[in-house]
Amino acid sequence: MNLTHRLSSLRYALLCLWLSGCVYEPPQPLLDPDPLTDEECVPEARVSCGADGDIYWVDSCGRRGEKQTECPAEFACIAGPPARCSTPPTVSCLELASVSGETALETLDFGPKMIGRQVTKQVVLESCGDETVTVNTMSVSGDQSFRVMSPPELPLRIEPGERVTLEVAFNPDEARLHQATLTILSDDPLQPERALSLIGLGLIDPCPSAEVVQADFTVEPLEVITLDASLSTSSEGGPEGLRYQWVVLSRPQGSTSQPVESFFNPGSPANGGPSDDQSSPEARFFVDLIGEYLIELQVIDPTGYRVPSEECGESQVIRVNARTEDEIHIELTWSTAGDPDETDEDGTDVDLHLLHPRAFGWNDDRFDCYYGNRVPNWGAPGPSGDPSLDIDDTNGAGPENIHLNDPEDTSMLSGPYLIGVHYYGSSWFGPSEAQIRVFLSGELEAVYTRVLLEAEHFWVPASIHWTPVLKRSELIDDYYQSTP
Repeated sequence: MNLTHRLSSLRYALLCLWLSGCVYEPPQPLLDPDPLTDEECVPEARVSCGADGDIYWVDSCGRRGEKQTECPAEFACIAGPPARCSTPPTVSCLELASVSGETALETLDFGPKMIGRQVTKQVVLESCGDETVTVNTMSVSGDQSFRVMSPPELPLRIEPGERVTLEVAFNPDEARLHQATLTILSDDPLQPERALSLIGLGLIDPCPSAEVVQADFTVEPLEVITLDASLSTSSEGGPEGLRYQWVVLSRPQGSTSQPVESFFNPGSPANGGPSDDQSSPEARFFVDLIGEYLIELQVIDPTGYRVPSEECGESQVIRVNARTEDEIHIELTWSTAGDPDETDEDGTDVDLHLLHPRAFGWNDDRFDCYYGNRVPNWGAPGPSGDPSLDIDDTNGAGPENIHLNDPEDTSMLSGPYLIGVHYYGSSWFGPSEAQIRVFLSGELEAVYTRVLLEAEHFWVPASIHWTPVLKRSELIDDYYQSTP
């Protein structure tokens, strides 16, 4: 029964005792308000209550005419004189509700919970009438695993429209179904006793376990690792129904790699792959930059229990440490604000260059290492002393890396090695912020950043000096509107 119905029923019962003066008359033909049509009876002489509870005009002969006032359902007609719509009687009313607003709450279901671990839910006591309602007693009967935490002092007076929140706790002590009843007695005249069913299921350990096959990786950048959660189990001991989610908690600045189910092109993992299948315990991860990565495993069982959570505790975190043994390692990444998805096939193209001191200029066929000359020959036959560009990323946001081992003594040459960055194509996405990280002998030496405003612009961020006693990167930060 809703509140309006309850109030109307009570008011109708009370008003029936009050309205002995009401005049209920059978309908009569409507009167013509013109006195010339009936000279002996004065029309609209007074008002009176009709059988339907509304107010009608009555002529001097006692015949009912047109309706003068329609009384709302909960405002009955009082005969008077004069006849009028009543003011409803005041009523106290108590309603049980959930914190989400559900009224007429009958059951509070805690669901499956771990033995010995207390959880709470809230119940709202709402004064739903137009008079203060008083709660006189409040008790929990049945299973002792349920209790009201910090119960209010009784009697509890709740003003009209006021809400009081109760915290009900469930702390199962056995692996079984637990049931109890919260009984509340008040001065609500229509329903003085309210009973709320309390239900909860105790489990020995409802939580799944989150276990990985390998928790620590030390790798070179651009390697692919397998994230494997196949050791994880549900509370019943098997993998049935489990879902696995891999969340990258932290990564080197500029990294965009995400766990995937596989790669579109295994030879080019930087191009990504389809989203990870959460029903499979394995995922692939492309380690795109030097630095540390923290990847958290989250496991969800069919009943909704999740690791990590407040109830089920912490999960396992995989630590990936990407290092380089190169004597010179240059890393380029870029970020384009106008590109809504830098991991898709459409994006900006920024190119990394490393220029030998003997070069005649940028894009030199032999002495510039870049996308057009990815493995140039700078020294004696063989790979020693020769640089290499590993990836030519053409759709944003990198990385591109150049490696050089056995570099030459720049004090014996015409100058240092030079680093260049060319904004080859913007694809109409606008400016892009480039970042260069320089690693010397495996350690981070310097970081340089610059906004590339338009396609074809060229930036020379720094030089690299390499001698037996001095190995360093030096800021240049020269910017050109075309390749110099």
